[in-house]
Amino acid sequence: MKVIDFGHAECKQLEQYLDSYVNNELSVETSHKLVAHLEGCEACSREVAARIRLRAAVKRAIEGQETTNDVGAHIRERLREEESKARFRSWTIPLAVAASIAIAVTTWTRVAEPEPWEIALAGQESYIDALYELVPPMIRVGLGDHAHCAYFRNFEGSLPAAEMAEQLGPEYDGLMQLVDEHIPEDFKTVLGHQCEYRERKFIHLALKRNDELLSLVITRRDDGESFSRDELAPVLNAAGVSVYGARAGEFEVAGFEAGGYLGYVVSNLSNATNLEIAEAVVGPVSEYLGG
Repeated sequence: MKVIDFGHAECKQLEQYLDSYVNNELSVETSHKLVAHLEGCEACSREVAARIRLRAAVKRAIEGQETTNDVGAHIRERLREEESKARFRSWTIPLAVAASIAIAVTTWTRVAEPEPWEIALAGQESYIDALYELVPPMIRVGLGDHAHCAYFRNFEGSLPAAEMAEQLGPEYDGLMQLVDEHIPEDFKTVLGHQCEYRERKFIHLALKRNDELLSLVITRRDDGESFSRDELAPVLNAAGVSVYGARAGEFEVAGFEAGGYLGYVVSNLSNATNLEIAEAVVGPVSEYLGG
């Protein structure tokens, strides 16, 4: 099996994490660093694609097969043999073992080459799944939409205000003025629209200040949804509305309930600043949604 020479220093540093990345076993910080690298490195993206193909091939090869005790014993013995031969951990060993497992169970199955956008999307979803492990379910609702819809987007400018108002629709376009009035004026609204993530619909406004990114995320409450269900304690009370906070990686999340809606202020700001902004907007947003 040919060993790929990554060459680049950062590629060498991240090489050891590729299999864990494909298996969604990395920490949030490491996943984010690797995703950022993959977006600009064609060689490493090809390597990830190859490992995705192999992982999918092994999975498809094994699925639906009846594994006897003899086959299981053979696989375990092969693993022990490979481990005993290894004086250092290389990506060639897990790939060789995975290939031997596929061959031992059934015939090799060809898997289509992942498209670049599929690799990028898989990396984003892996990163968001890692974030989800750090916070309760109710916090994940707004965090996921912020990460998917704003954090991974390269904002080189902002949409025209008229276009954002159109995408928000007449029911929610008034949120743009509300945000302008209650969020620090040096933040610029770069995105305003209705969107959908993981089969849930959102109203989303994103604002930017240099490298700081802030989202107001709103979604309709499903039956039984409540922050109290997750046994979260309020971190502040704004205009009679309880606000619940949590941190996931570099993101601060402040969530609240507003009648039939859930609202979230999500950012890469400090905890204190994120809560200050939440305190400023929760009352007006709740009143707007109630009206």
